Amino acid sequence: YRHMNMFKNYGGVNVRLHYGDQDFIRDYHGDLNRVWTQVMDKYEYRIYPGDLHTTSGLGEMFEFAFNTFKDPPKKPSRWSHIDVYPEFSVWDYTVTSDRNVPGFTLLENVNERGFRSSVREFLPNGEVLAFVTLSITTPAIYEKNQLYTINDFDIKSMKAFRSTIRSDNQGRLKIAVNGSVHEI
Repeated sequence: YRHMNMFKNYGGVNVRLHYGDQDFIRDYHGDLNRVWTQVMDKYEYRIYPGDLHTTSGLGEMFEFAFNTFKDPPKKPSRWSHIDVYPEFSVWDYTVTSDRNVPGFTLLENVNERGFRSSVREFLPNGEVLAFVTLSITTPAIYEKNQLYTINDFDIKSMKAFRSTIRSDNQGRLKIAVNGSVHEI
């Protein structure tokens, strides 16, 4: 997959790319630099002399990482994430699925009021894999053991659904959808 399409994954994260000016994939890195400097707030890059791919500017790389740990960026109030794995966790959300084919699971515009989800064959606009079942568990940000109304609009079928679910003992909601494009 092309990392360029996944820039939204890095919202709320400091990112720095190091590579050599003779690196065998320097053109790919140059493409990233042209796009990511335009679409990401906390992205920077350094180009070093040589063909080193993995160790260019290692000391500066560690300094950048240590400084980020000392003063980490704040979690974004609204974020998006794309993942190639059928199961993952991000910003205290846990996603599981029965996906056993290659694809991308997308969570978009996530905040405490809702999100958009889908599973796609490829990025950016690949076929939706509606046959995949997703389970999305939120962080513990809701009242414990309370009923919540979930409004689900399936954009692909243009159908709206409403259901009621109970938060768990920690205040998490577990929302089940298929891989179609859902606005929750």
